[in-house]
Parts: sequence; structure tokens; C-alpha cells
Amino acid sequence: MKCPICDGKTKVKETRIKERFYRRRECLSCGERFTTYELTKMDVLDILDEHLPEKAVDDLAIVLDQELPSHDIKVNIQNWNRRRNHEQQSI
Repeated sequence: MKCPICDGKTKVKETRIKERFYRRRECLSCGERFTTYELTKMDVLDILDEHLPEKAVDDLAIVLDQELPSHDIKVNIQNWNRRRNHEQQSI
């Protein structure tokens, strides 16, 4: 990953796993330290689902499955819709 300040190379100094991966990084050029957060496809879709129409999120889920590496978790549209409907009914 590149440094957001100088575009230099960075090194992971610390990794924490809570609900998500948090990584503390340090730039090898300027010494800047910053934190990165890793999200799964489901995390991204959950966030977008709050702000975009349902059709747009479903279309994006299909694109993510096609474009991201196969070792990443696949999003099953039927399970995604069931989860969304369950959460809406709980409200």
C-alpha cells in the first residue's frame, strides 16, 4: 500500500482483528503512520444498502462477484435478499 502523504511504500506495524481487520501502517519514506480497515463485500453492500436503491445494490453484488478474486467470499443474491428482508422486518 502507498502512503497517502508521499506515495512511498508502507509497512504493516500492527494488525488487530475485532469485527474487522485494522492495520497500523508506517511509511518507509516519510514516517507517516495511519490505520487501514479491511471490509468484506458484505460489509460494503450493507453500507450501500442504506443509501442506494435495492436494484443498484443487487447489480453491484453481481459485479463484485464477477470482478473480485475467487478467493474472496462470494455474495449469494438470494441470501443477501433474505438477510435484507429479515433486517427490514425487524425494524
